Amino acid sequence: MKKIGKWLCLMLLVFSMAACQNASMQIIPIELSQEEQEQSGWRDDPYQEKKLFDFSLNRKVQSVEVNIYEFIENEWQRLYSLQPINFSDQSGRMKLKFDCLADGAGIEIQGESSHWAISYSSDEKLNMRNKMDSVSFLTEEKDIVYEQEIPLAIQVINSSDLGNYFIQNIEAFYMEPSDIDFEYDHIYVITLMFSQEPTQEFSEEQKNS
Repeated sequence: MKKIGKWLCLMLLVFSMAACQNASMQIIPIELSQEEQEQSGWRDDPYQEKKLFDFSLNRKVQSVEVNIYEFIENEWQRLYSLQPINFSDQSGRMKLKFDCLADGAGIEIQGESSHWAISYSSDEKLNMRNKMDSVSFLTEEKDIVYEQEIPLAIQVINSSDLGNYFIQNIEAFYMEPSDIDFEYDHIYVITLMFSQEPTQEFSEEQKNS
C-alpha cells in the first residue's frame, strides 16, 4: 500500500508539473480605471495613442522582440527591429505608446522582477499635413506562441482626399496582400514576439532596474 501511495503521489506531481508547463500563455489588452490612470500618470503621457497589455508565459521564455513594419508593394517590409532583450519572467505588463509608428514609439515592459524601457525614433518625421490616420489595437485576448509575432496595433495614414479608412481587424497583419485592396498612403503595424531563445546581444542601458 505504501508503494502504491508513493506512486500516486509521484504521478500527481508529474501531472502537476506538466500542467504548469502547458499553462495557458496569453496576452490581454486592459483598461485602467480613472483612479489607476491618475496614480500612474497615464493621462499626463504626451503620446496620442496608448495601450496596456498583460501577459502570462511559462518557464521557457527567454527573450522578447518588437518589430515595426510598413505595407509596401504588397508585402510587410520591416522598418525597425528593436534590439531584443533577455526576459525570463512568467508574467508582466506592457505599455505601448506612439503618435505615428513611422516616427517612433515607446515600449515599457514590467515583469515580476525586471523593468525594461525600449524605444525608437526616426530622424526623418513623416509629414502629416493634410493627412488623416486611424489606429486599431489588439482588443481581445490572444494566445501566445513562441517565435510567432503578435500584432499589437495597426495604423493607416491617408491623404484627406482618400478618406479615413479604418482597419477594424488587427489580424490584417496575417491577411493575403490581395485582400488589402483600398487606397492608402501608408499602413504600419507594430508586433511583439516572445522567444525560447536567449539573446546574447543586448544593451544594459535598456534595463531600468
